[in-house]
Amino acid sequence: MKESSFSQQIRTHLTKHGHWTRVENVCVSGMPDINMFINGRDVWIETKISKGNRIIFEQSQNTWHLKRARWGGDHIVLTRHKDTTIVSAMSAMVKAFVWYGTHKPYVAAQDAIRDALWTSEKPMDWDRLLSTVKSF
Repeated sequence: MKESSFSQQIRTHLTKHGHWTRVENVCVSGMPDINMFINGRDVWIETKISKGNRIIFEQSQNTWHLKRARWGGDHIVLTRHKDTTIVSAMSAMVKAFVWYGTHKPYVAAQDAIRDALWTSEKPMDWDRLLSTVKSF
């Protein structure tokens, strides 16, 4: 599955519960893929598809998160790993980062599963995801 297809599935299931925007920002790199306005607040969601047993991030995504975290911000990372969806806080993912090369951190899938808010095997538990987004 492509990340764009995964992102579209998420938006399709959450669209009647709030206002969402797919963020494709060439001016501010690293910004999460989806912004959802729900229950009077903004929730940011990053979508990922694992590559083998790695969940790979861009350095700019780490930088964006660290700037946001300085002010108390966090966001959700939804990762599709084989038949499992991993629902995580970005703050937990950053703590598990492994760096390779010079600029692309990754998280081992088993570490993401261990540190997840929760996981869902297919089919996705959309009600639980909505509850997580509302309370994040």
